[in-house]
Amino acid sequence: SNISAGVILKPVLPKYTGILGLTLGSAFFQPKQPQYGIFTGTVTDAQTGTALQATIKFTSDPKLNSISSSPLTGIFKLENIPTGVLIVEVEAAGYQKKIGSITIQAGKVVAYDFKLEPIRIQNGIIIGNVNDEETGRPLAAQIIFSDASLPIINTDSISGAFRIDKVPVGVISMEVKKEGYYTKTLTLAVQADQISEVEAKLIPAFYKGSIIGRVSEAGTGNSLKATLTFPGTNIRPISSDAVNGVYFAELPAGIYAVVVSALGYNAVTSIIEIERNRPVKQDFELTQALISVNSLIGKVMERNTARPLKAVLAFPGTMLASISTDSVTGTFQTELPVGSYLVTVAADGYHASSEFVTIEKDRLSERNFQLTLLEMKSKLIGRITDKNTGRALLARISFPEALMPAVTTDSLTGVYEAELPIGSYVANVASDGYLSQTAVVILEKDRITERNFELASEEYKSILFGRVVDANTNNGVKAVITIPELQMMQIKTESITGIFRAELAFGTYTLNVNAAGYAPQSAMVILEKDQALEKNFNLTPIKVAATLIGRVIDKKTGQSLAALVSFPNTDLQPVVSDSLTGVYQTQIPIGSYAVSVSAPNYISASAIVIIEQDKTLERNFELVEKGMTITLKGVYFELGKATLKPESYPALQEAVKIMTENPSIKVEIQGHTDNTGSAQLNQRLSQERADAVMSYLVKTFNINAERLTAKGYGPSQPIASNDNAEGRALNRRVDFKILE
Repeated sequence: SNISAGVILKPVLPKYTGILGLTLGSAFFQPKQPQYGIFTGTVTDAQTGTALQATIKFTSDPKLNSISSSPLTGIFKLENIPTGVLIVEVEAAGYQKKIGSITIQAGKVVAYDFKLEPIRIQNGIIIGNVNDEETGRPLAAQIIFSDASLPIINTDSISGAFRIDKVPVGVISMEVKKEGYYTKTLTLAVQADQISEVEAKLIPAFYKGSIIGRVSEAGTGNSLKATLTFPGTNIRPISSDAVNGVYFAELPAGIYAVVVSALGYNAVTSIIEIERNRPVKQDFELTQALISVNSLIGKVMERNTARPLKAVLAFPGTMLASISTDSVTGTFQTELPVGSYLVTVAADGYHASSEFVTIEKDRLSERNFQLTLLEMKSKLIGRITDKNTGRALLARISFPEALMPAVTTDSLTGVYEAELPIGSYVANVASDGYLSQTAVVILEKDRITERNFELASEEYKSILFGRVVDANTNNGVKAVITIPELQMMQIKTESITGIFRAELAFGTYTLNVNAAGYAPQSAMVILEKDQALEKNFNLTPIKVAATLIGRVIDKKTGQSLAALVSFPNTDLQPVVSDSLTGVYQTQIPIGSYAVSVSAPNYISASAIVIIEQDKTLERNFELVEKGMTITLKGVYFELGKATLKPESYPALQEAVKIMTENPSIKVEIQGHTDNTGSAQLNQRLSQERADAVMSYLVKTFNINAERLTAKGYGPSQPIASNDNAEGRALNRRVDFKILE
C-alpha cells in the first residue's frame, strides 16, 4: 500500500535510518552523523609559560562535569561533548579567572590554550609622625586601622614616627590615640607600590600652665630686654619687658628647654616643667659677652656634582637672622660676632646639613657646605641596536661617574631599564664587537626618560684624536667635546695635557668643545673608514668680570670725597671716586678681594668684598677725618652714676664699627657733664663715665686697650647753653676723638 511522504521509519540496523519517499519502493539509506566533539588544550602562566593545574568548568551546560589540567604539563582533554556553543571558565589558585566561549562541532577536535595572568597582590606603605598640635613635640601614640587585618601599631617614643608595610590598596581610616589628647581620625588613599605620608597633630585634652620670671644682668641686677625661645616646639618666642625685665607665658603642661638670649650677653639654657593650672617662677641672670664682629663667607653646593645651590643658612640657638645664598653662584656672606656657632644649611630636594663654625677676631672665616641630594628616583629606558641592520644587541649600560650599578639589555629585544636618582648622568654603552658610545642623560622627577642607541660595528672603526690647549699659553685644557650626531656623546680631554682620543664609526660629525673659563668652539670633521684623524683646538680664555660700585663720604658730615680705591696684593688698577658725588665704579674678575680706601687727611678704611658673576656689588665707605670728634648719641648712664644703661648698647655698637673698620686708628673717649652741682664732682663723674665706656669696649668687644684713652672734661667743654634743660642734656655726652 502507499505511505504518505515524510514518514520516518524505525531503523532496521542500529547505525542506519531509513527515510521513505512517496512509496516504499523509493526508499534509500544514509549513515548516522556523529553528534559529539572533543575539547582539549593547555593552561599556562601568561608571563612565564609555566604549566598550571587549573579547573575548567562549563557553566552553560550543568550536565558536563568540570575537568582539571595536568599540574606537570597543563594539558586537559574532554571527549563526547555535545555540539553547540559552550561558556568555559578556567580557574587556578593565585591567578585571574578566565571566561570564554567555544563552539563544539560534530566529530571535530577543538584545541585552545589558556594563558592566565597572576593575581597581583597590590599593597602600599604608610609612613608618618604624630606631634603635639601646639608645641610640635613628637608623641608616642597608638594607631588603629579600619582594616582589621592590619595590626595596631605604636609610634616611636622619641621621634613620634611610624611605618606600616603591606597595606591593601584603597581608602583606609586610621585612629590616632594618646592619653591626655583628643583622638584624631585620618582618612587616606593607599596606592599600589606607593608610600603614603601622613602627619597627625593631636590637641591636648588638658589645660595650660604658666611661667613667669625676670631677666637681669648678672652682678648688677639691671633689668634686661631678652628673648625666650623654646627649641623643638612650635611655641612662639616671648620677650621680657625692657624696663623691669619681667616675662610671662602660658604653655601646655610638659617639660621644655628654654633658651634666654639678649644682645651683648651670653645665652643661657634651662629645663622647666609646666604643670596643669600651676604657675612656675623662673628668673634668669645673663653675663656680658665678649663680642667682636667678623665675616663668614662661603658657598653651598651639591655633594656629587659641586653644582651651586640656593640654600638658607640658619643659626639655631641664637637671635641671628637666617641668610640665603645667591641663586646662581651658591655663595653667601654675613657678619657674625666672634664665637662658635651651629650652622644649619637647607635647600629644597636635599638633606639638611649642620656644622659648627668658629668666628675669630680680625680673620675672615670661609666655610663651604656640601648637601646630599634626596633619593628621588626616575626611570631611564631605551633600546640598543646595530646601526646598520637594526638588529637588537646584548649591551651593557654603565654610569662611570656615579656609584650606580650597570644594567644589561635583553638579548632578544635590546631593551633596557634602569632606576636612578634624579639628576644628570654620563651613560656609557658597550657591546662586544661594537664601538662604544657615551652620552649625557638627564633624569627628571616623576618622568620616564627614553634614550635609544645605535652602535656601529668595529669593522667600520676610525680614530679621532687631538689636543685642546690654551690659545695664549699652549697649556693643555680640561675640556668636554660633545657630538650631537651620536646622542650628544661626550669625549673628555686629559686634564693636564688636553689630549683626547675616541673610536668612532666613519662618517661626518660636529664637534662642540667647551671648557670652563674659555670661549666655546665647534668644528666639523669627516672620518673615513680605517682612518686616524687628528683635530686640535686652541681655546681663547674668557675674563669673567662683574661690577663693584659704591660711594665714599665723610663719616661726620656725609660730604662726598675724592678717594683712592685700591686692591692690595693684586694686579688690579685702582680707581678714584668722583669728588662731587663720591661714587666709584670698576669692573674686576669674580673672586674675593681686600679693598683699601684712602683720602688726604683721612684714616684709611678697608673691607673684604666678594665679586660674583653677573651680579653688581655695592660697597660704600665712610672715612674718618684725622682729629675728628664724633658724639656718640644715645649713650645713657644711671642718674649721678657711671653705670651704663642697656639702651646705650646700640650707640656703642657704632663706636665698635668705627674701630673695626679702621683698625689703625687710636681714639680718645671723652666724658662731658653739664654745670649742675660741684665742678669737682662733675670732673670725677665725667672721668668715671669715660672709663666705663672704655672698659665696656675692651671687655665686651675685645678692642685693644692700647688704641683707647679715657679722659673726663667735666663741664669745661659745653656745646650748648647750660641755662635750660635742653642745653644741659646736650652737654651731658660722650665724644669719640680720633687721635691718629
